[in-house]
Amino acid sequence: MKRKTSRKKFKAKVQEMKQWLRKRMHCKVSDTIKLLNIKLLGYYRYYGITDNTNSIRGFYEITAKMLYKTLNRRTQKNKYSYEEYYNKIHKQIIKPKIYVNIVEMSHEV
Repeated sequence: MKRKTSRKKFKAKVQEMKQWLRKRMHCKVSDTIKLLNIKLLGYYRYYGITDNTNSIRGFYEITAKMLYKTLNRRTQKNKYSYEEYYNKIHKQIIKPKIYVNIVEMSHEV
């Protein structure tokens, strides 16, 4: 049986992340990245189980896009081109990883 994050929980987490990024809009970017990585690590550890790679990768991509949009809303001028954002900020965001492998656990029993 394959496991996948439910749509309802996924959408709720995306909305929660969007609101959190909005609240942190005018904070230092380095501080926001540090806290964002902590939040993402918690998400990956909770939802990072076998067969859920697509869901956690989707959450990562959506969060990265929301961060880009949020950072560009800080001023009336676009502060970051996508290339600048990718080279300076996007590379600092922690990448998704599977933390619990259910297949290996079932063979141990």
